[in-house]
Amino acid sequence: MAQMDTALLRNHPLFSFGTLQDADVFHVVTGGLSLKRIPHHEAWLADYRVVNAIDGPHPVLQPAAGDWAPGLLIHDLPESALDRIAWFEWPEFQPGRRLVVTGGATRPCACFLPEQTFPASEAPWSLEGWAREEKTELMAYAELMMEFYRVCTAEELDLYWEDLLARVKGRQGQLPSHMEARCLQLGKNPGRFLEAYLRLVAFEEKDDHSAAS
Repeated sequence: MAQMDTALLRNHPLFSFGTLQDADVFHVVTGGLSLKRIPHHEAWLADYRVVNAIDGPHPVLQPAAGDWAPGLLIHDLPESALDRIAWFEWPEFQPGRRLVVTGGATRPCACFLPEQTFPASEAPWSLEGWAREEKTELMAYAELMMEFYRVCTAEELDLYWEDLLARVKGRQGQLPSHMEARCLQLGKNPGRFLEAYLRLVAFEEKDDHSAAS
């Protein structure tokens, strides 16, 4: 299985401007680490702002002279957690080196940046707004993604994502045999966040069906 080169991540603290700042997302993605126990500080990336992508309420860095993109500078992450974070971000994002300001000083960091320009809206993205409106679904998706860590390649997960979502919701979807086997295991034990999300989906579908009857 091809893997991302994590040398930059190993040698620099990680700057997160998105959902990894949330303790629950961090816990799921890193395989059980507590953000409270990992050294981290508020930091700002100069000449950028964080906005919503057009294709969904996820954060995108957009160049903006004079603005500052807020985030967390996270230190001393074990290599196993860095590998899991790289899986969560890949293949659309790759780590790049940037300078951030934290505690009144400028520090080099690693930051996951898109390989291509993402269509962005003008609407500012905030962690608080995301947590209020989108966290339930993202937590389920994060848990689902991490269940396939080391089961398939990141490219496969990206290619078959819609089929995988259909399968976990009990619908038709075509998956490679190794992904199908894991999906069947998940059907028996979907996990805390995915289980709650699937109950919500089932309730909403039942409610829609009742309204249409």
